[in-house]
Amino acid sequence: MKVDQVKRIRYGYEITLGDHKYKLEDETLLEFHINKGKEINDKDLSKILEFNDKAIIKRKALLYLKRPKSVKTFKTYLEGLMADEALIHELISSFTKMKYLDDREYAKMIIDTYQNRYGYSRIKDILRQKGIPLAIIESLPKTSDASLEEKIKKAVLLSKKPNYSKAKETLSRQFLTKGYTYEEINPLIDKYLKTKIFIQENHIKKAFLKLYKKYEDEPLKVQKDKIKQALYRQGFDIEQIDQYFIEMGNMDV
Repeated sequence: MKVDQVKRIRYGYEITLGDHKYKLEDETLLEFHINKGKEINDKDLSKILEFNDKAIIKRKALLYLKRPKSVKTFKTYLEGLMADEALIHELISSFTKMKYLDDREYAKMIIDTYQNRYGYSRIKDILRQKGIPLAIIESLPKTSDASLEEKIKKAVLLSKKPNYSKAKETLSRQFLTKGYTYEEINPLIDKYLKTKIFIQENHIKKAFLKLYKKYEDEPLKVQKDKIKQALYRQGFDIEQIDQYFIEMGNMDV
């Protein structure tokens, strides 16, 4: 069979060979010196198409790495393209030598992106999810968020919890889930929470009346104990609870 036509297309060339058309990569045309008038037999065509399948994967792989990726993510992508193990190994090795793949540099980029949003343990989880080897993760310096204190200060100011205990519980959970350690956040939460004025009177009154109605059929002592326990669980200080009972004047504390 003879190549009747070679036409440029978006990716490579389309050749006409007898009654059939084939889309071939640039690399394929160069490798087999394909041009108009070239004779290609069935055996040669089989080799050309096999080579072209790999050339397509290489092109897509290079485009995929326009944005940095970990080796693991890249390998998963190639497997999705149905690349065989030999080609995967070849591409990873080749792109690593060309610095298109570099797990250490990629990890540093991830750290720079997230270090002002999350604590070290959360960033470590992100790196693991990206497929960065543990040895690389542990060899990198631990991150510290220079803006953590300002974040906690702002969170304290925005907190709408009625009392210190509830506010501290919520704030601690908020920052722990972001990967900060208790040792990092506890002193800062205490520092700013202690200066926050909690307007608790209306909150405890509302909670008390609701509980009083709930337990109004209980004996007086049982009622008092259940209300006190419930208020304490809601985060009110025991001294504040006792004081409120005294102010109510209908129960001895």
